[in-house]
Amino acid sequence: MPRFRSRPVEIDAIQYTGDNEQELLAWAKAGVDLGEPVGMRIGPNAGLPILTTLQGREVHVGPWEWVIRESDRPDRFYPCAYQVFDRRYDPIQQEQPMSALEAVDAASEAVRTGFRITLDYMRSRVAEVEYIERGVLNIAVIKLDNGFVLVGKSAPVDPTNYNAEYGRQLAHDDALRQAWPLFAFSHLESNQPEPTMLERVAEAVAAAPKRRLGDNPQA
Repeated sequence: MPRFRSRPVEIDAIQYTGDNEQELLAWAKAGVDLGEPVGMRIGPNAGLPILTTLQGREVHVGPWEWVIRESDRPDRFYPCAYQVFDRRYDPIQQEQPMSALEAVDAASEAVRTGFRITLDYMRSRVAEVEYIERGVLNIAVIKLDNGFVLVGKSAPVDPTNYNAEYGRQLAHDDALRQAWPLFAFSHLESNQPEPTMLERVAEAVAAAPKRRLGDNPQA
C-alpha cells in the first residue's frame, strides 16, 4: 500500500497566555496591509480573543492555546491546543541580522586580496564599553586596551521611533567605526621598510648644505 509523508511547512504563530490580548492583536495586524480588516478581535465574554477562520467561522481562543496564521490568507487564523502544537512544531532559530558595520566588514572580506583590519580584530582590542542614555540619545564610550577612548552617538529623527537596544547598537558601531582608520594608520607606521644604505646616503646628501663651485670651506 502506498505511503506518504507530510511536507515540512513553516508557520507564523503566537501563544495566548491569558493576559497578552494586545500583543496578539498587534501581531495579527502586523501581517495585514494597513487599513485591511483583521480576523481577530477581543470578545466581551471574559475578554477572550475571537478568531475568524478561513471558512468564516468565529472561534474563541483559550489560555495557552496557540494562534496560527493561515499561510494563504494572512488576515485569517485558527487555534491549536498547546499539546498538539508541541508535538507538531519545532521553533525555528532566527538568525540575527547583521549590523551595518558587520555588513561592511563581510563585503570587504569577500573581495580582499591582502592584509586588512578586520572587525574581529577591532573587537578584540576593546577593553571596556559604557552606555549613556539621555532621553532618545544613546552614547557609547569604548575604551581600547591601550587606553584610547572612542565615543559614538545615535538618536532617531522622530522620537516615536526610539528603541533603546537598537540605539545602543548604533552608538556602539558609530564609536567602533572610528577605530578602523586609526588601526590602519598604526599598521602602516609599524610596517615601514627600513631604508637601504644607498637610500641613507642619498638622504644625507640631500640634507647637506649646498655649496657653490669655488667656495672655500676653510674660509
